[in-house]
Amino acid sequence: TFHFTAIIMLPIYLLTFIRLRKVTRKTIVIVSVILIILALLLGNIIMPVIESLVIEKYIYSGYLDSMNYDANILVYVFAFGVLIVCIAALVISERRLTNRDLRWTILATLYVISVLMTAIVFMAGRLSYYFIPFIMILLPNALAGIKKDLRVLAVPILILVCVAYFAITIPGNTIGIDQMTFAKKKEK
Repeated sequence: TFHFTAIIMLPIYLLTFIRLRKVTRKTIVIVSVILIILALLLGNIIMPVIESLVIEKYIYSGYLDSMNYDANILVYVFAFGVLIVCIAALVISERRLTNRDLRWTILATLYVISVLMTAIVFMAGRLSYYFIPFIMILLPNALAGIKKDLRVLAVPILILVCVAYFAITIPGNTIGIDQMTFAKKKEK
C-alpha cells in the first residue's frame, strides 16, 4: 500500500536535480519568499483538495476537523522566526554559499510551510515531522559562516528560542512527545 504522506518526499527527490553554478544570497532569499507566497496563495485551494482525498481514511479520527482547533500563534511565529534567522545568517555569511545551502533552505522553508498549513487543515501539522530535520541541519550550517563575535551572541539566543519553541509545541512534558499538537482544542 501507498501511504498518502509519502508523496511529501517528492520535493526531496526533485531537489537532487537542482545544480546552480553560483548560489547567491539573493537566490536563497528569493526562492524562500516565492515558496512561502505560493503556499499562502495556493494553500486555501490545495489543502481542502488533499483533505477531501483522505477524508474517508481519517473521518473518525478527528484529525481533519480543522474547525475545532485554534492555532497557537506562537508556533507560527517561532517556526517562521527560526527560518528568518537562518536566511539572515546565510545572507551575512562570510563563506561561499553552495547548492547544499540552497537545498537546506528550501527544505527548511517547506517545514515552515507545513506548519503554516495547519491553520487550514490541522492534519497538515503531521507533515512538518518530515521536514524538521532540515531546519535543524540548516541552523548550525547557517551560523557557521557568520563572524565569531556575532555568533557568540546569536547561538545562546537561538538555543533559548528553540527550547521555547519545543516547549510551546509539546504540551505537558517531553515524556508526552507522542501527544504532540500544534493547536488547542476549542471549548464547546
